[in-house]
Amino acid sequence: MNPDQYVQSVANDFTSRGYQCEMQDGSFDRGVDIIAQNAEESIAIQVKMYDKRKVRYKEVMYLYAGQHLHNCDRSIMITSGSVRHDAIEIAEKLNVEVKEFWNSNVKFVKKKSGKSNKIIIENETYGDYPSFYEAWEQYIIPLKGGAIYTATGKENFILDVTIDGITRRSSTGRSSTINIEIFHQVYDHLLNKKKITRDEINHLYPSRASAFITPLMAEFPFIEMEKRPARLYLV
Repeated sequence: MNPDQYVQSVANDFTSRGYQCEMQDGSFDRGVDIIAQNAEESIAIQVKMYDKRKVRYKEVMYLYAGQHLHNCDRSIMITSGSVRHDAIEIAEKLNVEVKEFWNSNVKFVKKKSGKSNKIIIENETYGDYPSFYEAWEQYIIPLKGGAIYTATGKENFILDVTIDGITRRSSTGRSSTINIEIFHQVYDHLLNKKKITRDEINHLYPSRASAFITPLMAEFPFIEMEKRPARLYLV
């Protein structure tokens, strides 16, 4: 199950308990993945499927803000892993419910079934393009142990690639991890706008790693990189 499918499994679990679930807009969800409603309440739900990362306090605060942006009665943070201690403290102060190591009670199956306790989860496609996580698995995860070169020829060695993001060693010898969310945001932007500049990437990701993100995204065979001006575009 990839993160998109994990979000869908949460939605299906709440649907099986009588809620109507509205999915929010992917990587631009404003801190809320799902709004679950029934006759008594509406719940803002954020879902995090992480490999090694823990949910941080900022993500709890984004969810709290999202709860009020969407006029929900309460909010729940659901994760496949754990939540940092400081994030739990913030959640308690904000009355955000936290569910760690969450697994659906609804059985995951690959094909349709008429039984209500089974759900179907399939990779989404966007016209001629695969879902982000499908593309990530096919084109980016195999890059582990290899190198990516920036537009100016600087080498970045890829130490690890997971559903959490990429750990790389830059040309200066410094190692750092770039979380997967920014790659997802760039992908969604390209699907909607067909192109994105390095300046726009830096606006989305204040840590200013666009020099690496740009050639990395160009590893997708349907994304091309131009050097001048520095940008990506969908083909």
